Amino acid sequence: MNVGSISKTLKRWTLAVTVMTAGCFSAHATLIVDGWTLIDNSFSDDANGTFATSGSWSNTGGPDAPDWAGDSLFDSNNASTGGFALTTFLGLANGTYEVAASWSASANRSQAIPYTIQGSETVFINQENIADDFVLNDGVGDIPFKMLTSTAVVSDGTLTVRMDDVANAGSDYAIADAVAIRAIPEPGALGMLGFGFLMMMVFRRMSADSFEEKDG
Repeated sequence: MNVGSISKTLKRWTLAVTVMTAGCFSAHATLIVDGWTLIDNSFSDDANGTFATSGSWSNTGGPDAPDWAGDSLFDSNNASTGGFALTTFLGLANGTYEVAASWSASANRSQAIPYTIQGSETVFINQENIADDFVLNDGVGDIPFKMLTSTAVVSDGTLTVRMDDVANAGSDYAIADAVAIRAIPEPGALGMLGFGFLMMMVFRRMSADSFEEKDG
């Protein structure tokens, strides 16, 4: 048995993989794509994040495009089962984060799926509509994401996103797919960067003027 870790880059995404046995790979929970940290239902839990469900969820059987990695989970919410999908990001730096989610849109999706975001709010999403704020590439194609909030506050290194499967429209389905987060730079940090750049330019100008005076 060979045990080790492999980092693989493919079309702007990096995935940490642990080799458990020859020809057998277990993907870690977190994936970094274009600055976004992402967790999908197909990933195994690790120290950086977890994905868990409660209720009668099933794989869509993919590819039910545009699902991340060609697959997602579905649950029929017409029976009020109280099911939910919980995504947890761990080991984060404290601060404010953007949170986004993906799903495969269809006419048989729920029109009011609640996403409850730790340190922010509950957002109701109509999964009949396509997530249309931006796309991230899963190595095969571009997957659309919808911004849920840009004000999620992390104060203990943890950020949870809970998607509840609630009854609201006959036999509509809830889809649990990828959740992505991205830290928002603090205004103070941006200000310091701007100030540092300004001082560098002033110093360079002063040095150039001093050189010209000596040369003259």
